[in-house]
Amino acid sequence: MKGRRAEQKLAARLWRACQVGGVADGERLRAAIELILEQQPIGWQGLARELLRRWRLDLAQRTADVECAAPLSAATQTAMAGWLRGRFPALTDVRFRDNPELIGGVRIQVGSDVIDDSIQGRLVELKNRFGGMQ
Repeated sequence: MKGRRAEQKLAARLWRACQVGGVADGERLRAAIELILEQQPIGWQGLARELLRRWRLDLAQRTADVECAAPLSAATQTAMAGWLRGRFPALTDVRFRDNPELIGGVRIQVGSDVIDDSIQGRLVELKNRFGGMQ
């Protein structure tokens, strides 16, 4: 247990060193991981794994995945991206994709936050709500 805690502390310090202005710098992170792989200190695998985990979480917090039942116009995409950037200031990328299974509406995911305003989501919610009433 003590070794895992030490790995996490070191990973946290390395993670901070890989940031510029509070934002992770991919080149610094790549260089840190290459150094870890080259020198292979004690616990290097856990350390590299923890840095990659932090990188994935950071990317997820800076990326919005927007699923729409039908294609959105360029103007609507621009307006939605602006609204999302206002709500999630760290956002750097907004990706749109069509998903006809939603039937209607939109589902947005930024990190672990999900905004589901789709007909499919509402139907699933109704099914769950009334499913226990048999």
